[in-house]
Amino acid sequence: MSGRLYVFAGGGTGGHLFPGIAVADRLVQREPDARIRFLGTDRSVEREILSKTGYDHVPLVREGNRRLWSRIRNLASGYRSALDLMRKDRPAAVIGCGGGASVAPILTARRLRVPVFLLEQNVIPGRTTRLLARLGTSVCLTYPESATLLSKSARIRVTGNPVRQLISDLSMSPFPIAESPHQQTLLVLGGSQGAHSINDTMIRFAEHDSRPLDGWRIIHQTGTTDAEVVRAVYGRLGLDALVESFFDDMVPHYRNSDMVVSRAGGTTLSELACA
Repeated sequence: MSGRLYVFAGGGTGGHLFPGIAVADRLVQREPDARIRFLGTDRSVEREILSKTGYDHVPLVREGNRRLWSRIRNLASGYRSALDLMRKDRPAAVIGCGGGASVAPILTARRLRVPVFLLEQNVIPGRTTRLLARLGTSVCLTYPESATLLSKSARIRVTGNPVRQLISDLSMSPFPIAESPHQQTLLVLGGSQGAHSINDTMIRFAEHDSRPLDGWRIIHQTGTTDAEVVRAVYGRLGLDALVESFFDDMVPHYRNSDMVVSRAGGTTLSELACA
């Protein structure tokens, strides 16, 4: 007999997905026969991240069109699909990871009286969390200060932000010995989607005067849009740099970095705190 099903709703970015994956991994440790299903978007970064986990992934929402009518149709279509899936295979719980894609599955779960838990990574809760907290759902907060910004009907739990074990284990690892005593590593992050403002700042800094970067190896996650431009600038300036739109495995980069320039996303900050 198969184990209980746990549905994770939402995603679209690593900041939403990675805490959900951390919880899913822990559930499987506690219940080896547990079944995990992510209901999210059709974004390529989401497919790439979840394909490495082996968990079931069902895209309910098409990303890209931000017009109001398209969003309404997306929500209605996602709700019908989620209702059909959950009626056929009723989950033990639905865990909301954040983002607009989590709305339809969570509304479906409330209708079917399936327990719902929301994960909120940031100090200022996102719009989706603020909306769904009004339904009396359990909200797992990273920061206690966030509670004042949510509906009083929400059931608040301050849990911290879940971090995948391969990341949290870094806090127990000895600091590595550099391959060269004369080289340090700078890690530049803009989240799973990249951050154009950070990419542009690094380009302008390097082009203005690249001498402060001599003796540094740059590891730069740019997102899809700016990868070629950033790579070309570093190459033209003769800088030692590894530039990718997205890194599947952040563990070696966290472990080997001496300094980090990053967006202050909740999940990134939690992972850096462990590293």
